[in-house]
Amino acid sequence: MPHPPTKGVGTGLPSPDHSARTKVVPLTPSQAKDVPPAALRPLEYNGPQLGIENPKTLTVDKLWINLALDIENFRSFEKKKQPYFQLNRMYEGGEVFQFHPDSDVILEHKGFGNQQYKHMFRVVYDGEVWGTLKAGTRCVNDKTTKNLATLELENHLFYAEGWTEELQDVIKQLAAQYHNTSKLDIAHDSPDNQRILDFIDKWHFARGAGFECLGRQKKSKPKFQLYFNDGGEQRVTSFDWGSRRSAKWLTVYDKTSYMEEHCPKEYIGAMFERNGMEGTVIRAELKLSRDKIEQIKGFDIFSLEDVNYLASIYSDQITNWFEFVPDTGNKQRNRRKRVQLLDLKGFNVIRLERSEATPADNLYTAKLMVKSLYEKVYYQGKQSYKPAFQGLLQEYGLELWFKNKIDFLDQKLTKKYRRLKHSNHDQQTGT
Repeated sequence: MPHPPTKGVGTGLPSPDHSARTKVVPLTPSQAKDVPPAALRPLEYNGPQLGIENPKTLTVDKLWINLALDIENFRSFEKKKQPYFQLNRMYEGGEVFQFHPDSDVILEHKGFGNQQYKHMFRVVYDGEVWGTLKAGTRCVNDKTTKNLATLELENHLFYAEGWTEELQDVIKQLAAQYHNTSKLDIAHDSPDNQRILDFIDKWHFARGAGFECLGRQKKSKPKFQLYFNDGGEQRVTSFDWGSRRSAKWLTVYDKTSYMEEHCPKEYIGAMFERNGMEGTVIRAELKLSRDKIEQIKGFDIFSLEDVNYLASIYSDQITNWFEFVPDTGNKQRNRRKRVQLLDLKGFNVIRLERSEATPADNLYTAKLMVKSLYEKVYYQGKQSYKPAFQGLLQEYGLELWFKNKIDFLDQKLTKKYRRLKHSNHDQQTGT
């Protein structure tokens, strides 16, 4: 259940006054190109979210959403008497489109996309570089994605108030419909997160240090970034919990040092300062992809400015996954007292409902099943699976996809069964 927006939680301090917010003079794409994002809007951040005693913030750091948008209207506008999108001007060889002459949203055509999309646009909203729009899917067989477009929001937007309202306006002015969310990163920043690195350091080098981790993650190996201190001892400076290829993973690292060495984002540093965070700030960043996001019942992108909603998502995702209990030898791990590494105190955390499990009705799962059934039919000789294999190809329109995939799949399976054959031969001969 979405929360109403919450600002200045528990501080007793007033929220920033937006009545006197300076109106940014709209810039042309050529002007906006070379202007740093932080200079394009007043620096109005979420403000102190919690008490100064233990300062911490929760913020969205990445958001990619999919929209239902027929981008072909852009390419055929000259043939229409009343074009849906009008050509505004030419800019460095790229076409610039506008919904109508008074629209706040301008799309600058930047190139002819990538392997998934035909076109790429820079989105300028109210004179501010606001994001990237990739549209015109090349997957012609999947009817559900024919008119799909991906909107990737600029990072600096999340560190100023009001971006969810602007997102609603951008979608409305594009005459698009929200489809789903493909990527969501939630950043938990606090100097106190150093204790997470300290705990994982002991847990890694002391073979558990008397603690067990819950969930399936205990069966895999987290990735650690190590360094040698003055005493010649190795220490954990950052780590990834979970695989980067999975639908959910957590990365914990020194955000202050990272910005100093790689990308000095002044707007993030200003947010740290305004929230009373001094010295080294450690970021625990939770990264979710579509499969995990769709499991959140009633997920609402327009509630992502509410820190309580973010805390509820964060808590739900790390439960029984990034949690530790004392190693007492008792098999009933869930009854032991859990170590609270990530501090969410002060937030109004509620339990989010999970979407009901559904049968294999999405494209990704169908592709996995097709590859599995192909192996059973043509490499294991199980002909009874052939009708199901052919049925999935037809039901999901995967004939062209499978035709392009079959050579790679055959190479992979041939190597697999060649190894199995040699392994069985060695066992029989005793070599």
